[in-house]
Amino acid sequence: MQSSPVKKIVLFLLTIALFLLVRGGNIVLAGPAQIELYSEAEISSAVITLGDIANINPGEFSEENLAEIELGSAPRPGNSKELTAQIVDLYVRNSALSRSDFNLSGAETVEVITGSQEIAEDEIVAQLIEVLEDEANTDTALEDIDYNLHLDLTSEAEKLKMPAGEFSLSPLDLDPEKVGRSSWPVELEVEGETWRRLNLSAVLTYELPVYVLTTDVERGEEITEDILEQEKKKVEIYPEDLILNLEKDLVLHGESRRSYSEGTVLQRDMLELPDVVTRGDEITVQASSGGVEINILAIARERGTIGEVIELENPDSGNYFRAEIISPDLARAL
Repeated sequence: MQSSPVKKIVLFLLTIALFLLVRGGNIVLAGPAQIELYSEAEISSAVITLGDIANINPGEFSEENLAEIELGSAPRPGNSKELTAQIVDLYVRNSALSRSDFNLSGAETVEVITGSQEIAEDEIVAQLIEVLEDEANTDTALEDIDYNLHLDLTSEAEKLKMPAGEFSLSPLDLDPEKVGRSSWPVELEVEGETWRRLNLSAVLTYELPVYVLTTDVERGEEITEDILEQEKKKVEIYPEDLILNLEKDLVLHGESRRSYSEGTVLQRDMLELPDVVTRGDEITVQASSGGVEINILAIARERGTIGEVIELENPDSGNYFRAEIISPDLARAL
């Protein structure tokens, strides 16, 4: 039995419709976007978006672009605000869509609630300490030093109400040498998005074994092992600035820069090496020539201390050269 012309036309139209609806295996919903507002929505970000408060059938538009349309700032954590359908309509049209590009349905008013959580400031400090420790560990000068880093708030820790979600922080000032009391600015993030900036007032200290004076010391005096004792303390001193090895030249040959009282922690800037060579002094210089070590006498043209490089003159040739002072009467040619 042959099909009637009407049936053929119907089948043809159905074929065209299916072609338009199914293209490459993906269903294409032509026409305006369908936006159905929820009656309430809970969010965690600082800005409300259309995707937060509505079910979106994008039609001929990008669902991702529609969902990212911003509808104003979110309420504070734990609070709520209402968005009317008229306000949502205005925001959508302001995003470059015309009124014929979308249909708005659903609730007349959406109650938007920012989910909240409470984070204590000391939890933030604990994360900051971890980051500071990682930064301090990159300092090769501290590799062989056993220390603990402390960051103590200058006031009682408060609880911060912030949006619900995974919490993290990004320090804006990451300097492990900033010892003592100072401000530590951090950016607080929730679910990877910046929520707010916070300035923590805290004291940075290092806890480690240090050398302490057991008696008062006058300017110009030597600080020897017999007037020092070692104890573990929390100090507002960067470990690299401490003297932790009494075998160093600065301790063995150094003198006190000024007077210090009993209980003072031993630091590098407390000592200085006195000049052991003055201009005009005759000094033995070790030199190497063709693999052979020789000693010559030279005249110092500069004063200097142990470890310092000064200029000397060979009195036989009149030539000037530089050498490192090893002791008051010995230098090594460079």
